[in-house]
Amino acid sequence: MLKKPLTKAARAARELLSIYRYTVPIPVEDLARNLGIEIVKTPDLRFQGNPASGLLLNTNGRRICAVNAGEKPVRQRFTIAHEIGHYHLRHDADAIPGGFGFVEKVLPRNERSTLAVDDREIEANAFAAELLMPADAVLKRVGYVLHDTYDEDEIMELAKEFQVSFTAMTNRLSWLGRFQ
Repeated sequence: MLKKPLTKAARAARELLSIYRYTVPIPVEDLARNLGIEIVKTPDLRFQGNPASGLLLNTNGRRICAVNAGEKPVRQRFTIAHEIGHYHLRHDADAIPGGFGFVEKVLPRNERSTLAVDDREIEANAFAAELLMPADAVLKRVGYVLHDTYDEDEIMELAKEFQVSFTAMTNRLSWLGRFQ
């Protein structure tokens, strides 16, 4: 159902990686700055009184990515990559000038929140996954052959190398394995 947007998202992430020639682990904060997005880390980030992982703001032509500094660094990296996805995929084009583009709520990480329910959120997640864990880099690292089972130590080693969470790497391996 969403194959085309997911392909578009992955292609857009690969395009940025080829322009900036970043290698793993991808320096997402540097990439954001290169794209003109200011990163602001704030403890206990909230939007309208509710906890938030990240915000993409459009303030008088300035793009600001506010990130919840209270979350783990790997989660902050994914949030920044996700917000770069919204920006690069032009999801914020219809944001109110001087207002908010997107708000990423703090949710328990589970299958539903990982998959999201809004097409733009799904696309931004796919962009972030490809940006932080490029398919070619993951496949090269695992020998171009994905198998059905990885032990926790293998996944943890990959997660550390790519500076992502164990869950993000598990999901990425599962996703890539489906399309091999």
